[in-house]
Amino acid sequence: MAFERSQIYLQCALYCALRPSDATPTQLYGPINFTKLETTPPEQESDDLISNMAGSVGEVLATVQKATKPGQISLECNTMSSDLRALIMSADVEAFNQASATVTDAVIDTALGIWTKLPGEYIAAAGISLKTSGDVAVAADKYLMDRIAGYIKPVDAAAVGTGMKITFSKAAAAGEAYSAGKTKSAYLYLNGKAFDKATGTWGILTVEKASVSNSQAYDWVVGGWMKGALSGPLVTPPGANSPIRFVATDFTG
Repeated sequence: MAFERSQIYLQCALYCALRPSDATPTQLYGPINFTKLETTPPEQESDDLISNMAGSVGEVLATVQKATKPGQISLECNTMSSDLRALIMSADVEAFNQASATVTDAVIDTALGIWTKLPGEYIAAAGISLKTSGDVAVAADKYLMDRIAGYIKPVDAAAVGTGMKITFSKAAAAGEAYSAGKTKSAYLYLNGKAFDKATGTWGILTVEKASVSNSQAYDWVVGGWMKGALSGPLVTPPGANSPIRFVATDFTG
Protein backbone atom coordinates (compact mmCIF):
# COMPACT_ATOMS: atom_id res chain seq x y z
CA MET A 1 0.00 0.00 0.00
CA ALA A 2 1.10 3.57 -0.66
CA PHE A 3 0.58 4.70 2.94
CA GLU A 4 -0.97 3.61 6.21
CA ARG A 5 -3.59 5.37 8.31
CA SER A 6 -3.70 4.84 12.05
CA GLN A 7 -7.11 6.53 12.30
CA ILE A 8 -9.88 7.66 9.96
CA TYR A 9 -12.26 10.52 10.79
CA LEU A 10 -14.79 10.80 7.95
CA GLN A 11 -17.13 13.59 6.93
CA CYS A 12 -19.13 12.67 3.83
CA ALA A 13 -21.17 14.53 1.23
CA LEU A 14 -23.09 11.92 -0.73
CA TYR A 15 -25.31 12.15 -3.78
CA CYS A 16 -28.26 9.79 -4.25
CA ALA A 17 -30.28 8.27 -7.07
CA LEU A 18 -32.68 5.42 -7.60
CA ARG A 19 -31.06 2.45 -9.34
CA PRO A 20 -33.89 0.50 -10.99
CA SER A 21 -31.50 -1.35 -13.30
CA ASP A 22 -27.88 -2.52 -13.13
CA ALA A 23 -26.69 0.56 -15.03
CA THR A 24 -24.83 3.01 -12.78
CA PRO A 25 -26.82 6.28 -12.47
CA THR A 26 -25.17 9.39 -13.89
CA GLN A 27 -27.70 11.96 -12.64
CA LEU A 28 -27.96 12.20 -8.86
CA TYR A 29 -29.59 14.47 -6.28
CA GLY A 30 -27.78 16.04 -3.37
CA PRO A 31 -25.68 16.13 -1.46
CA ILE A 32 -28.00 14.52 1.09
CA ASN A 33 -27.62 15.41 4.76
CA PHE A 34 -27.24 11.87 6.07
CA THR A 35 -27.10 11.70 9.86
CA LYS A 36 -26.58 7.94 9.78
CA LEU A 37 -25.20 5.56 7.18
CA GLU A 38 -24.52 2.28 8.94
CA THR A 39 -23.61 -0.94 7.16
CA THR A 40 -23.20 -4.43 8.54
CA PRO A 41 -21.44 -7.33 6.81
CA PRO A 42 -23.19 -10.58 5.90
CA GLU A 43 -24.06 -12.68 8.93
CA GLN A 44 -22.25 -15.99 9.16
CA GLU A 45 -22.56 -19.09 11.29
CA SER A 46 -20.39 -22.16 11.60
CA ASP A 47 -21.29 -25.41 9.88
CA ASP A 48 -19.54 -28.03 12.00
CA LEU A 49 -18.69 -31.61 11.17
CA ILE A 50 -19.27 -33.40 14.48
CA SER A 51 -17.52 -36.65 15.25
CA ASN A 52 -19.59 -39.73 15.95
CA MET A 53 -16.55 -41.95 16.26
CA ALA A 54 -15.48 -43.73 19.45
CA GLY A 55 -12.91 -41.72 21.30
CA SER A 56 -13.90 -38.37 19.77
CA VAL A 57 -17.71 -38.33 19.92
CA GLY A 58 -19.01 -34.77 19.97
CA GLU A 59 -15.73 -33.19 18.91
CA VAL A 60 -15.50 -30.92 15.87
CA LEU A 61 -13.59 -32.62 13.07
CA ALA A 62 -13.89 -29.67 10.68
CA THR A 63 -15.82 -26.43 10.44
CA VAL A 64 -16.58 -23.76 7.88
CA GLN A 65 -18.37 -20.42 8.10
CA LYS A 66 -21.39 -20.00 5.84
CA ALA A 67 -23.35 -16.85 5.12
CA THR A 68 -26.90 -16.86 6.50
CA LYS A 69 -28.01 -13.27 5.89
CA PRO A 70 -26.82 -10.58 3.44
CA GLY A 71 -25.12 -7.39 4.51
CA GLN A 72 -27.48 -4.61 5.58
CA ILE A 73 -27.62 -0.83 5.38
CA SER A 74 -29.41 1.60 7.70
CA LEU A 75 -29.84 5.22 6.61
CA GLU A 76 -31.17 8.33 8.32
CA CYS A 77 -31.39 11.75 6.70
CA ASN A 78 -33.12 15.13 7.02
CA THR A 79 -32.69 16.48 3.48
CA MET A 80 -33.90 14.49 0.51
CA SER A 81 -35.16 14.37 -3.06
CA SER A 82 -38.85 13.78 -3.76
CA ASP A 83 -38.06 10.12 -4.58
CA LEU A 84 -36.30 9.64 -1.23
CA ARG A 85 -39.09 11.49 0.58
CA ALA A 86 -41.68 9.21 -1.04
CA LEU A 87 -39.79 6.16 0.27
CA ILE A 88 -39.68 7.63 3.78
CA MET A 89 -43.42 8.36 3.63
CA SER A 90 -44.12 4.95 2.01
CA ALA A 91 -45.86 6.87 -0.75
CA ASP A 92 -46.39 7.21 -4.47
CA VAL A 93 -45.49 10.72 -5.67
CA GLU A 94 -46.92 12.61 -8.59
CA ALA A 95 -47.04 16.20 -9.79
CA PHE A 96 -49.85 18.37 -8.40
CA ASN A 97 -51.24 21.22 -10.49
CA GLN A 98 -54.29 23.36 -9.84
CA ALA A 99 -55.28 25.92 -12.44
CA SER A 100 -56.83 29.19 -11.35
CA ALA A 101 -60.61 29.12 -11.62
CA THR A 102 -63.61 30.97 -10.27
CA VAL A 103 -66.33 29.17 -8.32
CA THR A 104 -69.58 31.16 -8.50
CA ASP A 105 -72.54 30.78 -6.14
CA ALA A 106 -71.59 27.34 -4.85
CA VAL A 107 -74.44 26.14 -2.61
CA ILE A 108 -73.50 25.17 0.97
CA ASP A 109 -75.31 24.60 4.27
CA THR A 110 -73.66 26.30 7.27
CA ALA A 111 -73.97 25.94 11.03
CA LEU A 112 -72.85 28.36 13.73
CA GLY A 113 -69.33 27.61 14.98
CA ILE A 114 -68.89 24.62 12.65
CA TRP A 115 -66.45 24.41 9.75
CA THR A 116 -68.13 23.59 6.42
CA LYS A 117 -66.11 22.18 3.49
CA LEU A 118 -66.04 24.25 0.32
CA PRO A 119 -65.70 22.87 -3.23
CA GLY A 120 -62.09 23.92 -3.57
CA GLU A 121 -58.75 24.45 -1.83
CA TYR A 122 -55.91 27.01 -2.14
CA ILE A 123 -58.39 29.88 -2.34
CA ALA A 124 -57.25 33.38 -3.29
CA ALA A 125 -57.72 36.10 -0.66
CA ALA A 126 -59.51 38.45 -3.04
CA GLY A 127 -62.99 37.92 -4.45
CA ILE A 128 -64.63 35.95 -1.62
CA SER A 129 -68.32 36.71 -1.09
CA LEU A 130 -71.10 34.95 0.82
CA LYS A 131 -74.84 35.37 0.27
CA THR A 132 -77.97 33.90 1.79
CA SER A 133 -80.27 31.68 -0.26
CA GLY A 134 -82.21 34.88 -1.01
CA ASP A 135 -79.09 36.63 -2.35
CA VAL A 136 -78.60 38.89 0.68
CA ALA A 137 -74.89 39.70 1.06
CA VAL A 138 -73.20 38.60 4.32
CA ALA A 139 -70.44 40.81 5.74
CA ALA A 140 -66.97 39.22 5.83
CA ASP A 141 -66.68 39.69 9.61
CA LYS A 142 -69.57 37.24 10.10
CA TYR A 143 -67.50 34.19 9.15
CA LEU A 144 -63.98 32.80 9.16
CA MET A 145 -62.19 31.21 6.23
CA ASP A 146 -59.53 28.51 5.99
CA ARG A 147 -58.40 29.36 2.47
CA ILE A 148 -55.75 26.61 2.28
CA ALA A 149 -57.87 23.57 3.11
CA GLY A 150 -61.09 25.22 1.85
CA TYR A 151 -63.44 25.70 4.83
CA ILE A 152 -65.82 28.36 6.13
CA LYS A 153 -67.10 28.82 9.72
CA PRO A 154 -69.92 31.19 10.66
CA VAL A 155 -69.29 33.26 13.80
CA ASP A 156 -72.60 35.10 13.55
CA ALA A 157 -76.16 33.98 12.81
CA ALA A 158 -76.10 36.16 9.68
CA ALA A 159 -73.77 33.59 8.03
CA VAL A 160 -75.88 30.58 9.02
CA GLY A 161 -78.40 28.97 6.72
CA THR A 162 -79.41 26.33 4.23
CA GLY A 163 -78.62 26.97 0.59
CA MET A 164 -76.05 29.69 1.29
CA LYS A 165 -74.15 30.83 -1.80
CA ILE A 166 -70.41 31.42 -1.83
CA THR A 167 -68.19 32.76 -4.60
CA PHE A 168 -64.41 32.54 -4.59
CA SER A 169 -61.38 32.01 -6.83
CA LYS A 170 -59.15 28.97 -6.70
CA ALA A 171 -55.56 30.14 -7.03
CA ALA A 172 -53.01 28.51 -9.32
CA ALA A 173 -50.89 26.12 -7.26
CA ALA A 174 -48.25 23.56 -8.19
CA GLY A 175 -46.27 21.02 -6.25
CA GLU A 176 -46.13 17.31 -5.42
CA ALA A 177 -48.83 14.93 -4.18
CA TYR A 178 -47.81 12.01 -1.95
CA SER A 179 -50.21 9.06 -1.68
CA ALA A 180 -48.81 7.53 1.51
CA GLY A 181 -49.45 4.44 3.59
CA LYS A 182 -48.31 2.04 0.89
CA THR A 183 -45.76 -0.77 0.75
CA LYS A 184 -42.80 0.90 -0.95
CA SER A 185 -39.22 -0.11 -1.63
CA ALA A 186 -36.55 0.84 -4.14
CA TYR A 187 -32.93 0.29 -5.10
CA LEU A 188 -30.64 3.17 -4.10
CA TYR A 189 -27.22 4.23 -5.37
CA LEU A 190 -25.03 6.54 -3.24
CA ASN A 191 -21.78 8.16 -4.27
CA GLY A 192 -19.79 11.16 -3.11
CA LYS A 193 -16.76 12.62 -1.42
CA ALA A 194 -15.43 11.59 1.97
CA PHE A 195 -13.08 13.92 3.84
CA ASP A 196 -10.69 12.38 6.36
CA LYS A 197 -10.15 15.06 9.02
CA ALA A 198 -7.38 13.01 10.60
CA THR A 199 -5.14 13.38 7.54
CA GLY A 200 -6.74 16.28 5.66
CA THR A 201 -7.22 14.11 2.60
CA TRP A 202 -10.13 13.25 0.34
CA GLY A 203 -11.61 9.95 -0.76
CA ILE A 204 -14.80 8.62 -2.36
CA LEU A 205 -17.51 6.49 -0.77
CA THR A 206 -19.89 4.47 -2.94
CA VAL A 207 -22.86 2.29 -2.06
CA GLU A 208 -23.37 0.44 -5.32
CA LYS A 209 -26.87 -0.82 -4.66
CA ALA A 210 -29.17 -1.26 -1.68
CA SER A 211 -32.77 -2.46 -1.57
CA VAL A 212 -34.37 -0.18 1.02
CA SER A 213 -37.75 0.56 2.54
CA ASN A 214 -39.06 2.73 5.36
CA SER A 215 -37.85 1.33 8.67
CA GLN A 216 -39.51 3.54 11.29
CA ALA A 217 -42.65 5.51 12.06
CA TYR A 218 -43.09 8.90 10.39
CA ASP A 219 -44.61 11.65 12.54
CA TRP A 220 -46.55 14.12 10.39
CA VAL A 221 -47.28 16.70 13.11
CA VAL A 222 -44.32 16.71 15.49
CA GLY A 223 -42.83 19.80 13.82
CA GLY A 224 -39.17 20.55 13.17
CA TRP A 225 -37.14 19.34 10.24
CA MET A 226 -38.53 16.37 8.36
CA LYS A 227 -36.41 13.27 8.89
CA GLY A 228 -36.70 9.63 8.06
CA ALA A 229 -34.99 6.27 8.00
CA LEU A 230 -34.52 3.56 5.39
CA SER A 231 -32.97 0.13 5.69
CA GLY A 232 -32.52 -3.10 3.79
CA PRO A 233 -30.05 -5.54 2.24
CA LEU A 234 -26.96 -4.53 0.28
CA VAL A 235 -26.70 -5.77 -3.32
CA THR A 236 -23.65 -6.33 -5.51
CA PRO A 237 -24.65 -5.44 -9.09
CA PRO A 238 -22.92 -6.88 -12.16
CA GLY A 239 -19.58 -5.18 -12.77
CA ALA A 240 -18.95 -4.47 -9.08
CA ASN A 241 -16.96 -6.72 -6.75
CA SER A 242 -18.72 -5.54 -3.58
CA PRO A 243 -21.80 -3.54 -2.58
CA ILE A 244 -19.69 -0.83 -0.87
CA ARG A 245 -16.45 0.76 -2.03
CA PHE A 246 -14.37 3.30 -0.08
CA VAL A 247 -11.29 4.81 -1.69
CA ALA A 248 -8.89 6.69 0.60
CA THR A 249 -6.19 8.78 -1.12
CA ASP A 250 -3.49 11.35 -0.42
CA PHE A 251 -5.40 13.99 -2.42
CA THR A 252 -5.76 17.21 -0.40
CA GLY A 253 -7.95 19.13 -2.81
